Amino acid sequence: MRNPRRKTRSKHATSSVVRRLGTPLLVLLVAPVAEAGIFDVGSTGTAQTLEVKAKFYSTRGTDKQTWKLPGLSVSGPITDHLEWGFGTGYGVIEHTAAPDRHGWRDLGVALKWRFLDHSDSSGLTMGIEPEFSLPVGDESAGTGAGAVAFALPLRISKKTGRVRVTGEVSAEHLFGRDEDSVGAGVLTEYTLAPAWSVGIELVADAPRSQLSDSHLRSNIGFKWEPNPHFQVQGLVGRSIDNRRGGPVTNVGILFEYHR
Repeated sequence: MRNPRRKTRSKHATSSVVRRLGTPLLVLLVAPVAEAGIFDVGSTGTAQTLEVKAKFYSTRGTDKQTWKLPGLSVSGPITDHLEWGFGTGYGVIEHTAAPDRHGWRDLGVALKWRFLDHSDSSGLTMGIEPEFSLPVGDESAGTGAGAVAFALPLRISKKTGRVRVTGEVSAEHLFGRDEDSVGAGVLTEYTLAPAWSVGIELVADAPRSQLSDSHLRSNIGFKWEPNPHFQVQGLVGRSIDNRRGGPVTNVGILFEYHR
């Protein structure tokens, strides 16, 4: 569903902690701003007013389960096509054969720029969202990366009638470590009614140094806006092919307030 406060609107992270503890931590260590929505694939839309989001998310692997309790983010407009945002949150890691761990996540700081906007004619928009993740989280607990990361997703979106298709490619660099990653995804959304939409996405990420070590997964979700200031989003998903470990399932819900 198109948010009336947006002109259209990965989470792909690696770190030494992710390498040691496994793919399920991916959802905890990624910078919180870029994944402020419920889907892994972001949007080309920019905030037209102040937005506050709380995201509760669980990812279950073969030997552990990770939680965002919650992931918090705030964003707002700079210009009609430019948005600022930052976010952090609290993470919990539950192990089947080890003590549970918990701690604060890293701080994400991002700018989002919609540099191409033909939404009134062809429905085509493009944007980027450069983001720094600052290592303020708890590395010893596995909820912080312990190093500065920089992510750069590029997105293109096309809306035709009730259907919107968004594609994304992204790259992330972890400073001081040879652990760069790349990712890609496609999201298709369908507007059921003015307040309801549903979506399905296919996403993948891999270490840049070993692209065959990929994780391919699919998610389905919904967005519901009961009034002009409040939105609820939900998602469930599962691995299709995880070459870095066993199958991973995830479920999440997001609450958004906008003025």
